[in-house]
Amino acid sequence: DTIVCADAFTYLRGLPDACAAAVITDPPYGIGVDEWDTPIAIPEFMAECRRVAAPNAFLAFTGQMPTLLDWQIAAREAGWTYREHIAWIKRKTTTAMLPLNRGWESVLIYAQGRPTFQVTNGRYEDVKLAGLSVGLISPDGIDRYIKNLRAQVKGNPGTVTEKGKRRHNSHAHMQAQGADRSPEYANFTNVWSFLPENMGSFGNRVDHATVKPMKLMERLVELTTAPGQLVIDPFIGSGTTALACRNTSRHFAGCDMNPEYV
Repeated sequence: DTIVCADAFTYLRGLPDACAAAVITDPPYGIGVDEWDTPIAIPEFMAECRRVAAPNAFLAFTGQMPTLLDWQIAAREAGWTYREHIAWIKRKTTTAMLPLNRGWESVLIYAQGRPTFQVTNGRYEDVKLAGLSVGLISPDGIDRYIKNLRAQVKGNPGTVTEKGKRRHNSHAHMQAQGADRSPEYANFTNVWSFLPENMGSFGNRVDHATVKPMKLMERLVELTTAPGQLVIDPFIGSGTTALACRNTSRHFAGCDMNPEYV
C-alpha cells in the first residue's frame, strides 16, 4: 500500500516477477492533453506488465484513438489475451483537438492465464439506470423488470413471467449457497456510465486533467481482483486507483513522476 515518485519503467523494473493480481492503469494517451501526455515505449511497458503479473492475472487500461490501436497491438504481441472492451460514457463531453467533442472512452481488459472475473453484477439501479441516462434501455423495460422483481419478493406469482420465475429460482439458489446476491441485482453490460470526477457538483474537483471517476475504478478493481489481492498502477496520477483499492479491501502499489500527486 505504497506510492512512490518514479517513472513507470524504472518502477516496474524494480518489482518482482508475478507479484500482482492485476495491473490497472490510466496511461498517457500521447495526444497532448497535458505536458506529461507524451508517447511512451508501449511494447516495453506491456512486456514489463506481463512480467510483474501473476500467472492468472488481468491487465486493464483506458485509452482513446488514434493511439489506442498501438496499445492493443502491443498487448497482443506481449502475450496478453483480449477479454473485454468497455465503453465508458462520460455523460458530459470533453473538448478535444478534433472536430467532434469526446463523449466516451475505452477501457480494455486483457489477461494472461485463465483468471476469473470476480464481481460481475451490481444493484439494478446502478447498472440499468445509468444505461437509461444514455439511451441504452427504455423506461418501459425498467418498469417491467422492477414490477416482476417486486412480485417475486412479495411472493405473488400471478404477475411473474416464466422467465422471471427462472431468474428468481436462480437467485434463490445462489442465496442458499451464501452468495451476496438478490433479485434486485443485474449483470454488468460492457457500457458503463459514470460522470467524470472532476466535473461533478459535489465539491470533489481534482486538479488533474484526466482523473477518472472513483466508481469506475472501484468497479474495475472488483471485476478483476478478489479482496486482499494486489493491484499495481504505474501511472497512478491523483491516486484514484489506490483509493478504489482501499475502498474495496484490496492492496495497491504504484508510482507517478509528479511529486505533488505522490
